[in-house]
Amino acid sequence: MVRALFIPNPMPSHIIPLIALAKQLNTESFETAFLLPAAFHKYVRKFNLKVLEIDRRLQDKTTPELIAFSKFKPDLVVDDLNYTTAFSTRFAGIPRVSVVRRGIIPYEKNTPGYQHSSEAVQFLDAISKLDLPGLGMWKPDTVADLFVGDLNIIPSIPSIEELPDELKQDNSYVYSGALTLSDNEIMENLTSLSEEYKDNQQAVKNFIDKNSERQVIYFTHGLTEPTEITCKAHSVVKLLLDRGAAVITNLQGYNDLNGEQKGRFFSAMVLPMQLICSHADLMIHHCGSGTYNYQIKYQVPAIILGSRCYDRDDVAKQLEQKNAAVFIPGDLNDELWHEKFKKTVTSLLSTGSEDYKDQKNALAALNLEMKQTSAAFNFGDIILKALKRPVNEEVAINA
Repeated sequence: MVRALFIPNPMPSHIIPLIALAKQLNTESFETAFLLPAAFHKYVRKFNLKVLEIDRRLQDKTTPELIAFSKFKPDLVVDDLNYTTAFSTRFAGIPRVSVVRRGIIPYEKNTPGYQHSSEAVQFLDAISKLDLPGLGMWKPDTVADLFVGDLNIIPSIPSIEELPDELKQDNSYVYSGALTLSDNEIMENLTSLSEEYKDNQQAVKNFIDKNSERQVIYFTHGLTEPTEITCKAHSVVKLLLDRGAAVITNLQGYNDLNGEQKGRFFSAMVLPMQLICSHADLMIHHCGSGTYNYQIKYQVPAIILGSRCYDRDDVAKQLEQKNAAVFIPGDLNDELWHEKFKKTVTSLLSTGSEDYKDQKNALAALNLEMKQTSAAFNFGDIILKALKRPVNEEVAINA
């Protein structure tokens, strides 16, 4: 029996991929457990998954990890955007499988002047001042060093999250396709966190049914609030409503809509993305973690708004290069930004336009690649492979 301990960055966008991976493992060969902040224990248990009775608090991550290693005795650790496991797994001599994305892969040439979306930059700056090798400890040189494991899973496809040339022959990187869950799983289980999510799915369905004769536009900025988007968001929503469209968004604070507009506007912090994307005529997003996978799966034409986070914007540029989206950079000084946005909306909502046709054709090809990649991915085999690989040399120093 192989014991796998899952340690996500404690945000839904990073917990969900690990739940999807854990659900792929059969219980005859694998025993799994999650290490999470106490607030998420009930949520993950709703998926019939084991959660350790340890509170992995945000301000103290490493100590709970070592306690979990002692209690659960894992054969390997699976993490998603959790940089402290770079140290704890080395200290304990445990193989590490990491979910990685653009922006945290070695050798990437990222856009100068763009900010990293992770607090890991500050962490790396802090520990760079320490003489870790002098203490017999491993010292990371880059942000990527904190996230890369003995094996690495990229929750996407090669066409979008292409590896740098230096890693294309590196078999420690594996594409899994999208790591998502159904709306029912996500929305029903979210009631363990807050009752306000309970009726969201039915409310969205009712809204779509009520506006069945209108074009539906889905506008999301994920769980973050990049200034480059939020400062324009209000005018963007008003523009979409002025076109007569029905708008679904996770943005808040639209109290100045008239009665007729309110009937075409739906807002909630957490939304059933599969339901919405299966009905949307246009999607507007900023390429947050996994968001574009929904766009590809449901082949929805999209505008990606730049947020000056280089991992997200670089993926957006790749989607645009593939004709699968239009990318509008997040330039706060661009006086023509709204005009570009308005022109692009008009083009993509016209099914006869070349932009619309190009995106639909490109998305169909990417959707096929996503299906093929997901079908070829076997997480159980990946784990067995990880256990056969030699552990990082630094482990011998720290064990």
